[in-house]
Amino acid sequence: PAAFHGGLLAAGLLVAATAARLGAADRQAQLGARAGLPLEALTHYERAIAILPGCTPYTVSYINRLGDAVNAAQGASAKAALLEKGAAAGRDIARRRPHDMKAHYAHGISLLMAAQLGLTDRLPAAAAALDEARHLDPWHEPLLASRLEVAQRQGDAAAAADLQARLASLR
Repeated sequence: PAAFHGGLLAAGLLVAATAARLGAADRQAQLGARAGLPLEALTHYERAIAILPGCTPYTVSYINRLGDAVNAAQGASAKAALLEKGAAAGRDIARRRPHDMKAHYAHGISLLMAAQLGLTDRLPAAAAALDEARHLDPWHEPLLASRLEVAQRQGDAAAAADLQARLASLR
């Protein structure tokens, strides 16, 4: 009985610690969502991700706000540093959550953002990440639209035609 009660106490402490981490991460994510300045938002999302690595919604929000920060940034080196943060966050979440379509989609979007700003060497990796997401959910419309953009930027007419047909069938 004493060992049983000790085990219950340990389990209770573990649950309490986990709840505290979740609460702290969620507070940081909420602060990030409310932050007016993109860099301030990024700081909060980075804290949330550090507390709870592998949380797809936090990483997706982080990558979205990185897009805002890139648009607001002055100078190519500042933009490149932010884009690299996005690519690293995308790689990390896809590695941590290999069966999560949104994780691979976020990775692909982070690379597509870089390609949209002229880093076209990111297109093959963007295509691969988005294709992995398509493998998990072949009919997700925003995913298909993003993959279509990658195919068009790569000049891949066959892939673009297939993706346009898939998108048309959804409408």
